[in-house]
Amino acid sequence: MKSRELVVTNGRAAFYACMWDDLRNAAMNCGWALGLHGSLSKDMDIMAMPWCDGAITDEEMINELRLCFAGNEIKVYISD
Repeated sequence: MKSRELVVTNGRAAFYACMWDDLRNAAMNCGWALGLHGSLSKDMDIMAMPWCDGAITDEEMINELRLCFAGNEIKVYISD
């Protein structure tokens, strides 16, 4: 039996998991689909793809995702 002291929780991964449904729904409402990439141990890598005609611009969609964080500052890195 493992000792309770050996149980470790990654607080970041737990936070990302709590945020995922809000982020996914915000993106879908804008015509975008999201996917996760990576381990979530240090950051949350999100892939975003427009999935329907009439999807808003990528900049508008990112602003909608920012609203999910209720005024907390987030860093956005965009790669092509």
